[in-house]
Amino acid sequence: MKSALPIAAAALLLAGCARTGEIDASGGISAVRSACPIVGVPAGTGDVTLFDPPTSQADSAVDVVANMTEVRGTCADTTGDIATTVTFAVQARRTRYEAARDVQLPYYIAIVRGGSNVVAKKIGSVASARPTVA
Repeated sequence: MKSALPIAAAALLLAGCARTGEIDASGGISAVRSACPIVGVPAGTGDVTLFDPPTSQADSAVDVVANMTEVRGTCADTTGDIATTVTFAVQARRTRYEAARDVQLPYYIAIVRGGSNVVAKKIGSVASARPTVA
């Protein structure tokens, strides 16, 4: 009977250990955070419309409509530096198809700390080879 008491006590102690996502004694939820940034597309920034002529915004001037999809991030934080590789796909559709051409579409990447402090940013462009015709 004496040997069963330490085993039962150990089982009770282990049962009290919190795991990620559990409510703790103070009413909070335990969480394990990674140093890796969360990758995503802010609302309203994953779509682009190009016009021809560029100064027009008429329906008849819409040339290319594109959106960013399949945004993924792969993070390496095992060394002193944190590096995230971001991949994405672009789906583009042309409304005019008189001549085949490549289209350069702009994108940007921003690293935000604390929800509002931009600590790094990069502006780039991606080529969409002969977008599909509507």
